[in-house]
Amino acid sequence: MKVVYFLLFMLMRLNLYSCLKPANMPSGKGRKYMPSVNNPEEDLNFITGSEASFISKHWLNNILQHKNVCEEDKIIVENINKLESYIQNSFSEHKTNDKYIAWTPPGYTKDILFIVVVETMYNKNIIKLMIHSPFWEPAQIESHFLLNSLKTYSKNSNKTLDVDAFLDENIRYKLEWTHWIYNS
Repeated sequence: MKVVYFLLFMLMRLNLYSCLKPANMPSGKGRKYMPSVNNPEEDLNFITGSEASFISKHWLNNILQHKNVCEEDKIIVENINKLESYIQNSFSEHKTNDKYIAWTPPGYTKDILFIVVVETMYNKNIIKLMIHSPFWEPAQIESHFLLNSLKTYSKNSNKTLDVDAFLDENIRYKLEWTHWIYNS
């Protein structure tokens, strides 16, 4: 009888914590990515709004396959909804100054870890929205390397990277990036 209770308890615990876990390599080791040190801009790939939408919907489908969605995945779902709204508004307003960027630092496999929407205005690249893959975690590669790639891209485009409004709405990145913004 104790075994039955133990099995039921374990099954209930599994349901409570069934959010997406980062995929491991076939060897069981976690995925690792290395930033392009000499030219961080190489880690950025420009994609279309349609491609960004397709990728984010794929991530959404992976998240929704689980019965319970954890808090981290809820944030991703909210950002995917924001992306879809942003794309629709950009399309209806015929905006041409938006760039959709996939961050794909080198690793054993080529994976899209983040989708970033950047609006180009005058001499600025303004981060409007950012979504990370549900399979990404900071132990694989820290997001400040993404910031470095975006700064390099902006510098090479003779623009400054404006992250202020984005950071005001995203405390997670504000806490992580504030150190890197002021020390680079």
